[in-house]
Amino acid sequence: MKIGRNQENFDRLVDQIKSPLSIIPFVGAGMSSPLYPLWGKFLMKMASETGMTDCIQELLNKGFFEEAAEKLLIELGERYFRDFLEDEFSPKKIIDIPQNGAVSILPLFARGPVITTNFDRLLEEVYQRAANPFKEKTLGAQAGMISHAIVQDNHYLIKLHGDVQESTSWILTLEQYESHYGQNKKVDLSLPLPKILKRLMSGGRSLLFLGCSLVSDRTIQIMAEITQEYKEIAHYAIVEIPDDEKKYQERLRFLSKHSIRPIWYPKDHHESLTILLQCLVAHKESESGSSIAEGLPVPPIVAQDTQINNIGNRFNSEGIAHITDVIVHQDAEGVCVLDFRVANHSIFEILVNRVTLNVIDVESIITLEYKSYSMNYDVDISEIKNKGDSISVSVCQKVLPRRTDRFSIKLGAKKLPVGEICYWKVQPLVKIDMNVMECAPVEVWLPVKLPLPIQNYRDMKVSLERTEDKLNY
Repeated sequence: MKIGRNQENFDRLVDQIKSPLSIIPFVGAGMSSPLYPLWGKFLMKMASETGMTDCIQELLNKGFFEEAAEKLLIELGERYFRDFLEDEFSPKKIIDIPQNGAVSILPLFARGPVITTNFDRLLEEVYQRAANPFKEKTLGAQAGMISHAIVQDNHYLIKLHGDVQESTSWILTLEQYESHYGQNKKVDLSLPLPKILKRLMSGGRSLLFLGCSLVSDRTIQIMAEITQEYKEIAHYAIVEIPDDEKKYQERLRFLSKHSIRPIWYPKDHHESLTILLQCLVAHKESESGSSIAEGLPVPPIVAQDTQINNIGNRFNSEGIAHITDVIVHQDAEGVCVLDFRVANHSIFEILVNRVTLNVIDVESIITLEYKSYSMNYDVDISEIKNKGDSISVSVCQKVLPRRTDRFSIKLGAKKLPVGEICYWKVQPLVKIDMNVMECAPVEVWLPVKLPLPIQNYRDMKVSLERTEDKLNY
């Protein structure tokens, strides 16, 4: 399944990484999760332990994170607030870093400056373990050092909102944000930190946003102003796709207006971020002809180009594409119809391209509504007479976003001898894009359905064979 313009944007990102300017990662809280809580969850945890759940939840529901932190600080006092935060984001929690996690891949392709709004020390530890520690660490608006790091491509960690163990550097509460960014939720580009961010975003270097929410925060406000003036500079973001078409279109327009090219991954499939970063490393290594991971304690790179497209197939694996029913209809003309009903809950078109019937059970017995189908297919199953046999029929059913479809496969058995009725129990396997989905087994009788269950006829058949044996004896 193709997700938006993922392949095209990924190819552009690869070209950018291979260029002399490369890319600068901008790392958000999502890259530290689940080792450390996301900011909203942290604030709610503090609120729940101090009896302030309702008022803090109300502020967070409105997107007032700065105000929520401010209220907790005022109500609980600076000592409690600082201790709670330092405990929750303590470096002591960094014990086992998943070697196949996205954050562990950063040192393989980001060897210049790295920017983050996180104040935990996970990035420092990851780069240290990768034998590539940062040369310097800047906190907040240290203009000289940040400019030097960007221009010289120095391996600096730029922690815009401070460090967990240096509380004087924190930018967390409303008062701190207004002090560093400007009053009344507006960005004052004359202040040191916005001025540095503007210089950074307009200096010809592309950013790659990882683990960032990219909503209407202060960073996005600065990008909105810069985009109007420097339209030729494009940035990138690997982001979770909304599960609603309207929200997806709104999100797409929002990112475009901020000059951000999105590379989407399916909702709740955060492992896709790791796959995409592995692909970036694979492309970077293929250009240099040698492994930049050699000798480093980092995960092996096994990514292939096809993994980018395979990320789209995760849409099908969690029930976004459904075979809601397979119903058997028997008509008077000796034809059995399998009625397939398909629902597409995603915001992209899917293609049903093959149906396979696997025989689970088969037996021969010798004897004297809803929506109309969009397409009918015919297949003769006379010759699949053994358990384990299968027969396939090619189909072409496009299911539009947020729509359903109904198609039929008419089963016939014209090659059966006259007077023979055959029973099959088959399991339909439906191929949707690159995925094969199993349907519930169905029972088929041809050319007509007999009134009793199959076991009755099997018992009758055994009884007749025994009688015949006795007569022959």
